[in-house]
Amino acid sequence: DKPVYIFIQDGQVEIKNAQHLWGMKTLECQNAICEELGDKNVKVALIGPAGENLVSFACVLNDLDAAAGRTGMGAVMGSKNLKAIACRGHQRLSLANPEAVSAIGRWIRDNTPVANKGMQDFGTARVVKILNDAGGLPTRNFQLGSIDGVDDITGQAMTNTILVKRRSCFACPVQCKREVKVDEPYTVDPRYGGPEYETIAALGSNCGITDLKAIAKGHEMVNAYGIDSISCGMAISFAMECFENGLLTLEDTGGIDLRFGNATAMLQMIELIARREGLGALLAKGVAQAAKEIGRGAEEFALHIKGQELPMHEPRFKQGLGVGYVVSSTGADHCHNIHDSAYTSLTPLL
Repeated sequence: DKPVYIFIQDGQVEIKNAQHLWGMKTLECQNAICEELGDKNVKVALIGPAGENLVSFACVLNDLDAAAGRTGMGAVMGSKNLKAIACRGHQRLSLANPEAVSAIGRWIRDNTPVANKGMQDFGTARVVKILNDAGGLPTRNFQLGSIDGVDDITGQAMTNTILVKRRSCFACPVQCKREVKVDEPYTVDPRYGGPEYETIAALGSNCGITDLKAIAKGHEMVNAYGIDSISCGMAISFAMECFENGLLTLEDTGGIDLRFGNATAMLQMIELIARREGLGALLAKGVAQAAKEIGRGAEEFALHIKGQELPMHEPRFKQGLGVGYVVSSTGADHCHNIHDSAYTSLTPLL
């Protein structure tokens, strides 16, 4: 009945007190755990205040910028008073068939050079311009497939303006992950990484926003609070469409002018959702439940399948996605079926 975290080291498991960590954002908490354990190499999967507050789309953060993002796993941990899982190992990993693993790695390296080069140079944000020009970039709560000013939020724009470092997941040669830094008008800490394509579209184009610095700040906030950026962006864009159609008023929003394109409003809503305050308390339930409570036709603006908000892939553009979403046990899950032609056009090794 009290907050705890789990520490796993070389096969030994301890349950440790986390009362002093409860309420901390992810960076603060990770630093505190590493200091407490006396080892900066400890790896931590943890929740932020959103998970503690049982936001329905709270996520689990790993190393501050990698998320188990969908389906509300952060809320599950929060409901169990589990703040974090910290791991440290000194043993080698054994492979049943190391030759096969090496062969798979070589096949990926040799057969996806074009895709990997673009990912290395511009990260997953390399597709922003491509999708926009093809009419497949979710915009204004999926009302449109392209946005004016898209050049301001592309991977190229990020590289030319706020990017400070590239890095990779473990042992990956591509280095598609970004680190960004902003000093004004917002302060963005590069330790939270940088926005991926999904976040750029969810907090950017789908909210009618083309301010890359604001999107980077939103990215930092969702990682600090521990929120799935996809569902969070969809909840905000849903509220924006409701606001513009008179289903939500300034009284409902607490005076926030929740129109598409208002970057300040987007950032305010992230914090309200994480803290479950004001309109954020309603949106924290997800768009399906929020639409039911608003009523008056709000369901038309609540884009979800099986209760999970749509990710930033346009099913009317990538037509196979619709079928995948319907049969997926988690609903609107773009990882359930393969839809990226750079990889699917190749003959799979397996």
